[in-house]
This record gives sequence, structure tokens and C-alpha cells, in this order.
Amino acid sequence: EREFVEEISQKIEQADVVLSMACGVGVQTMAEIYPDKLIFPVLNTISMAFPDEPGHFKEMCIGCGNCVLHEYGGICPITRCSKSMLNGPCGGSRDGKCEVNPDIECTWQLIIDRLKKQNRLDVLMNIKPAKD
Repeated sequence: EREFVEEISQKIEQADVVLSMACGVGVQTMAEIYPDKLIFPVLNTISMAFPDEPGHFKEMCIGCGNCVLHEYGGICPITRCSKSMLNGPCGGSRDGKCEVNPDIECTWQLIIDRLKKQNRLDVLMNIKPAKD
């Protein structure tokens, strides 16, 4: 965001080259603000995630452009379900763990638990077409 770039504007003005640890959007934003500077990305943007513990990031969004979070209790089945299933669990999970990767929680179990807490399980009756 521009305000973060503004905080370091004096250092950027003095630099010949800027190495940015921001995502691709951040690098492009800096390049737009400072068109005369060489801005190099030093990281590859692979996901939108948050740090859930030191050195580990939990992917939360793939930026698909068709957000459905409101329909799934704020949990994205597209990103967080290993099979990106939109209409319920695959049936292969065990003890709340994912069939594809048993080290992670079944996203659909999380969605169902969240919608139960919100007293909104009925929203799952709306069948969604498969995503392209």
C-alpha cells in the first residue's frame, strides 16, 4: 500500500536500485510510484497467506476473482480444500483430517463446524456449479 512505501521514500530516493520483498502487486506499486528507479522482486509470489507460526504461512486465498467466503462461513473451499470442492466434503476424510493430506484439517469439516456455530447449515443446500 502506498502509505508503507511513503514511510521509506527518502531511502528509495537515495537508492539506485530497490530490492522489494513485497508480493508482485507491491513491486508494481513501487515501480509506479518511482518510475525512474529499478525495482527488483526478491521473492516469488506464490499465494496469499498469513503466518500461522514462525516460518510457516497458511494459504488462504488464490485471488480467483469470484469470492464465495460469505457462503462458507468465511472459509474458502477453493483454496483450502485439496480438491477445491464446492458442494460438500469428498467423503474420504478421517477424524477431521484431509484425505489428500492427512496433516491438514478437512476444510469441509471446518466449514460445517463454522456454519453450525452460525446456525446457517441450510446455505449448503444451494448447489454450486463446478469452477472453471
